[in-house]
Amino acid sequence: MPEGFRVRGQFVDITTTGTTYTGPLTVCIAYDPSTPNPQNLKLFHWEDGHWQDVTTEVDTVNHYVCG
Repeated sequence: MPEGFRVRGQFVDITTTGTTYTGPLTVCIAYDPSTPNPQNLKLFHWEDGHWQDVTTEVDTVNHYVCG
């Protein structure tokens, strides 16, 4: 984690050995429906030496955050 970066709740480190794909990938992660303020959930991707917010959707009905 970068200095000053704080994680509250779930932290998921996703890796792949995949080498062939077309277009962007979307990852959706389920969250606990009792999470306070789920609209504030974010997905970050480590890219070019810093964290990028890649959140595309927070589905508060089905309890998924996607990016």
